[in-house]
Amino acid sequence: MLLLSLIFACTTNDDMTTADQAPAEQAAVEAPAEKAAETPEAAPVVDMDAPGVVITSTKKETVEDQHHMDFKSVDLKLADASNPGTLTGTVTLDLASWASPISVRDERVREVFFKVAEYPTGTFTVTKASGFGPTEVGASSEGMVTGTFDVSGGSFEGTMKVKADRTAENAWHFETTEPMTFNVEQLGAAERVHEVAILCGVPLSNEFKLQFQLDQTF
Repeated sequence: MLLLSLIFACTTNDDMTTADQAPAEQAAVEAPAEKAAETPEAAPVVDMDAPGVVITSTKKETVEDQHHMDFKSVDLKLADASNPGTLTGTVTLDLASWASPISVRDERVREVFFKVAEYPTGTFTVTKASGFGPTEVGASSEGMVTGTFDVSGGSFEGTMKVKADRTAENAWHFETTEPMTFNVEQLGAAERVHEVAILCGVPLSNEFKLQFQLDQTF
């Protein structure tokens, strides 16, 4: 999966309960005795270990947040079926799938930072794979993958360390062992991060880490 991390935490007034209201107002809105009291909506469960991209961001200088995105499509090729060093192609990300345990924050990121209405997808195009070698079934090889990341009108080149496990004759499992780091200036998105920070009321970092894991059959 490819990984990408941003940084956002928001709160809303939706957590106010009737206990916070004046007694007279509370009496006017109390549900019938036989109706069970409403409970706050549970935080969504996000599997950060699922195939896809994980982006890690930082808020309040030291608190790291992780965010997950799904692959929309995968178009990768191996010129040599036994050597991941011959990897080429493009992976497309579904920016609207951006998710973390804080759904309100995720809405701000999708709408304000990624501008998914205008840019529904992002891409990572492999430009170079080095350090890998011929790999037998059941073995693994580790090397560096460099590519161009295009998202929401911005573009930059980055490199990550990747482990390639050959799980079958034509099947591989790829995952990062060292993330790709980048900042908002590289994406031309400093103003958008600032806007999200204002909406969420939390200082945000400009630095991000991207990781991924992917199962692919060639």
